[in-house]
Formats: sequence, C-alpha cells, structure tokens
Amino acid sequence: MLIKLIRSNFIGQFLVLLLCLLSANSLLANDFSAEEMLIQGDIPYYQPQLKFHIGDGHLQIPLSATLRSEDMQSTIFLDKYNHKYDDKTIYNTQFILGVEYEAIYSHIPLIIVAEYEHEFLAGVIAGEKADVNGVGMPNGEGYHDQILRKAFIRLSYGANVTAGGGFMSSHWGLGLISNNGEDVWNPGSAIFTDPRNGDLVLRGFLATGPHTKWDMVASLFADRVREDDNLLDGDEAKQAGGAFIFNKGSSPQIGLYMVRRWQKNATGSTIDANVVDLYLNLETSIADDYLLSLKAEGAYIAGKTTLGATVDFPTHKIRQVALAARASLDTGKVGLVFDFLFASGDNNYDDEYQTAFKTDPNFSMGFLFFRYVMAAQTARIPVNASDPDLIGYPQDGLDRIPTRGSASNTVALFPRLWWRPVDGLEIYGGAMAASQVVDYTDPFNTKIEGGTPRNPLNGKPGTYYGTEFDLGLRFRGIIYGSQFNAGLEGGLFVPGPAGALVDHAGKTMAERLYGARVILSFQL
Repeated sequence: MLIKLIRSNFIGQFLVLLLCLLSANSLLANDFSAEEMLIQGDIPYYQPQLKFHIGDGHLQIPLSATLRSEDMQSTIFLDKYNHKYDDKTIYNTQFILGVEYEAIYSHIPLIIVAEYEHEFLAGVIAGEKADVNGVGMPNGEGYHDQILRKAFIRLSYGANVTAGGGFMSSHWGLGLISNNGEDVWNPGSAIFTDPRNGDLVLRGFLATGPHTKWDMVASLFADRVREDDNLLDGDEAKQAGGAFIFNKGSSPQIGLYMVRRWQKNATGSTIDANVVDLYLNLETSIADDYLLSLKAEGAYIAGKTTLGATVDFPTHKIRQVALAARASLDTGKVGLVFDFLFASGDNNYDDEYQTAFKTDPNFSMGFLFFRYVMAAQTARIPVNASDPDLIGYPQDGLDRIPTRGSASNTVALFPRLWWRPVDGLEIYGGAMAASQVVDYTDPFNTKIEGGTPRNPLNGKPGTYYGTEFDLGLRFRGIIYGSQFNAGLEGGLFVPGPAGALVDHAGKTMAERLYGARVILSFQL
C-alpha cells in the first residue's frame, strides 16, 4: 500500500519537495538571525511574521493552511450482514486566520489580551465517501465553510484577579476529555495526529493567582457549549466549573478540573453529569543533556441521563473512568515516548449504568484502530438496531454509541522511538497493543442472542483487539520567515487471533489493514 502511495503523483511530489527542502534548509536558516528564527529541538520553530507594535502593546496576525490526504487500504467488515468499509481516499483542509493583541501596563499593573480566530473550509472537501450508511463513519463529517473559533478579551490586574469572556476553545491536561483540537505534532512528541474541530464554548471566567509558595491559580467559569464531541445535532448544553493549578509554569505541576454539565437533545432527553479530572506534569533533566517528562491525566464522570431509557430503567446512572499517561525521554537526537490509556467500557446497554468512557477524538492514540476500525464498526450499530424490518421501535440514544474516532473500552500501550538524523527532520514509529476492558458488544446482536455478549460481527468477543504498527516522518523548516511542515505517516493493524474482532464462526475480521496519509501545512 505504501508502495502504491509512493508511486502516486501526490506522494512523489511530496518526496521531491522534501528532498529539496532538506538540501536547502541550512541555507535558508542562515538568512535569519536567532531572534527571527527560534529553534525547538534543532527544528525551526514558528513565530507569526505579521507583527506590529501599537502603543504599549503588540499585535500579531497568524495565518495557517493545512492539507491532508488520507488513504485506507483493505476492507473493514462492519456487521453480520457483510457490510464493508472499503478503501477510500479523502482530502481534508483547514485554513485559519487569527488576530492576537497583548498590552502590558507595568505601572498599574494591568495586562490586556484580546484574541480572534476564524476557521475556513475545514474538513473533508473531496474524496470517496463511505458507500454504507452509518452514524459517525470515518471521514464522513463533510466540511464547514467557516466557523468562529475565538473572539474574547482577558484582563489581568497583577496576581489579584483575571477576568474575561467571549468565544474561545477549551482544553485541559492531555486533552483526554476537554480538547481544543490544537495539539499538533511537535518535535519529540512522536504522535500520529492531525487534529480538527475541537471543544468550542461561549465562556465567562474569573481567576486569581499565582498565590502562596505553591504558585496556586484558581479559576471559575460558566459556558454555553458551541461544539464538542458530546454535542450532537439538535443538542443544547451548558456547563459550569472551576480549576486549581499548583506550581503553574514550573515542575511538578498539579491541576484539578471540575465541571457540572447539563445537556438536552431534540426529544427532551437529558444528561446531568459531574466531571472530576486530575492532571500531573513532571519534567526533570538528567545529566544536563537528557530531559525526562511524565504527564498523566485521570478523569471520572458521574451523573444521570434519560438517554437510552428502558421500561426497567427510565433514568440511567453514569459511571465512567479513564486514565492516560505519557512518559518521554529526550536525548537530543533520539528519544523514547510511551503512552498508556485505560478507558472504561459498557457491555450491557439495558442495565442501570452507562459506563463507556470515550476520549476526545483529538486525543491521539495510534493511527488506524480507533480512528477507523472501531469508528466504522460502531457507526453501524444504531443503523442496524433501528431498522424497522428488524425491530419495532428504536431505543432513544442509539446515536451516542458510535465512538466517532474516540478510544473507548480499552487498555492500550503504545511505546515509540524517534530519531532526528538531520536538523528539521524526524522519523518516528512504534507498536500499539490494545485490549478490551469488558466484552466488545453490539446491543442488538447481544439482545437477539438472549443476552450472550456478541460483537458487531455477531461473534463471541475475545480479549485482545490487536496490534497496530505505525511509522511516520516529519519535516519542519523555515522558508522566508514562514514555517513549512510536511509529514508522511503509515500504519498496519493486525487483529488478534481469536480476539475481540471475530465473526460468528470465530474467524478474524481480516488478516491486516493498511492506511497512510500525507500532511502539508504552512504558517505565515
């Protein structure tokens, strides 16, 4: 499959361009001073080129454009009716215009920050769409012409009080549950990601700090949710909460995030949930040359919902938990990264509890399995379970079952290695092993079998999903003061023998699945 992609005109042009940039990188870098070109891990690091001084403040206008071409090879079998998700090639774009203003009045002391960001033509603009119906099929989201991401102002009076409000994105910790969609690949991260969308809110907030010897910062906020992975068409959601951060800007840093969310769908069903999220960030140098980092985030969601109501349980209790950790060692030219994820699952949709935790889709965990295999199979669940030829009246809330690219019901380990052979170029890769927490079940198939767990292929699920092997290459360079990024990533997923993805005869869904993508971006 990679040979096929490399032979294509698009990939061939990418490789030729990459070689040209590598040969010219040292010459281009010599045209700029250290102040004009920051270096992050021997790789040129972007700063907006459009910068202006206005009185006591400065204004900058960042612009970015991203193109992704993605190709999925082989066939994913979706259900017991032999529906398939076949080889598809798509083109995904994102254009962002921003305006950032900051003024510092040290004699007052007062800091004013204002930010605006608009996104244009983001999402799948061309390519082959899946030829089978499903809710949340991979790359089936289409695109939007434009969306306002940010338009807010923030005022800080020393360390006493910070207040502000407006349209903004929301992010916390590793982005496990609240993710702004801005966590892109960076040198030494070895992550397979090209984020889109993100959590967008209309927010008012109040904060104070840092205070005490622990540099504590405390904040309160209230949101009207504009867009996130839990907000489906016809939904309305509000949330309020607060956060505490200790040792902000230093190491170790500890943060506590608490949110109460109220949500209602078009039929009047509701979600009332509480979220508690703890974050840890520890960085330390070893022998002055090596950097060791540990980041961890744990989230617990508890509440109640009338979605998916049954005769026995018109209201379900929500009990969901997840833990993510990322350890990394950076030696300068070579590094190691190790990701761990635990996300609770649910194998009984008719009992009193809803226990399936879904990470934010922009939380990076591999390239193929969660984004394609699990997303495509779970996308068929509400379609089959609501077929009038199979069932009389569909259960409300079936559209919440599809994972839409999120990781769920899993224990996953993902060790990776990265290597920087020359300045500006990184090669990275690793193997992800993923197992289920509880039986990977399809509610309709399981109900037909009298409650015996059955997966979407109507097979009796084993424990192991499979192993994914990922390999990537990224180049970052400066061209006339603007940053250019080019990436080529590929993945191979091998389902586990007699694992979670078997059909009714015990046969594995496929021997192997391939996928690859090219990512090009430019920041002015």
